[in-house]
Amino acid sequence: MWIRRAVVGVASASLVAAALVAMPSNAYATPDEALVFWTDREANVIGRIKSDGTGGTNLVTGLANPRPLATDGTYLYYGNNGGNPVVRVNLD
Repeated sequence: MWIRRAVVGVASASLVAAALVAMPSNAYATPDEALVFWTDREANVIGRIKSDGTGGTNLVTGLANPRPLATDGTYLYYGNNGGNPVVRVNLD
């Protein structure tokens, strides 16, 4: 699986993350579009990567079917079917 970045009105898209993701879903970017986050329900992690494709990592691990994300530019919010209804973590 992979995550690509596309610009509205442009026909091509650039690859952002490939090796880090097994089953990506729910991708979100920070308001300034510097960071991209996604849930991975197969690996049970939340991933983070810079929008230029560098600095990829698993930000949160050990989840149980992580749910959709939201960010306000300071914190990342997510749900976890493993018992925590809504969790807030720092973006870094």
